Amino acid sequence: MKSLSTIALSLSLLTNIPSYSSEEHTILFQEMTEEDLLDLLQDPSSTIIKIDEGTNLPIKLTINSPVIAFESASPLGTLIVKEPFYVKMETFEGFSHEALEEAADLSIDSLKEFLMKNTQLLFSLDQITWKNFESFLGGNLQANIFVEEDSKQPMAEFLFDLYFKP
Repeated sequence: MKSLSTIALSLSLLTNIPSYSSEEHTILFQEMTEEDLLDLLQDPSSTIIKIDEGTNLPIKLTINSPVIAFESASPLGTLIVKEPFYVKMETFEGFSHEALEEAADLSIDSLKEFLMKNTQLLFSLDQITWKNFESFLGGNLQANIFVEEDSKQPMAEFLFDLYFKP
């Protein structure tokens, strides 16, 4: 498997080749390759990713706040998909392939930052109604502090109780 810097370099080289399609196509998350990811970045609006029930998604978690910060080891754990859903990328007005190429040339962190500022993921259960993350899922966050029984160490626990928003 290629390293992230190789992906960024490949992305930099491939973004010089215009290959845009106005027709959407769907790929399974479990079968996605690095080439599919690069295609998605070249033409974000043309690819829909289907995530099937039973799919295990490795998760990395980062929390930023004025009071606490957290960055997990990669992966922190695994999300288990309980119902199939679809994901596609939407670009904002500031998105350009030239800026994407510049970010990819700098570093993988610059590429991630560019994508966070210039794109958003949209989610759907039926490929008809698409919602951003905040509109797709709602829920509650609970936090507890307790002493772990086996190690007798203080521990913080967070519980996310999520639901689909109508």
